[in-house]
Amino acid sequence: MMRDFLPQFLGYYLAHIGENALKSVRSYQIEGDYTTIIDLPLLPLLAFLRAEGVLEF
Repeated sequence: MMRDFLPQFLGYYLAHIGENALKSVRSYQIEGDYTTIIDLPLLPLLAFLRAEGVLEF
């Protein structure tokens, strides 16, 4: 799920990242937890597997 897009945010974001915006043609830069961004919340998954007895620790 993503938040609503606001044109004001785009201006703020571009001003904030500056020239780095040009390093991501046809892609996006990953900011935050990589596994969550690629749709795999790793820490909750590991907690679930431990609770189910699949993983010991």
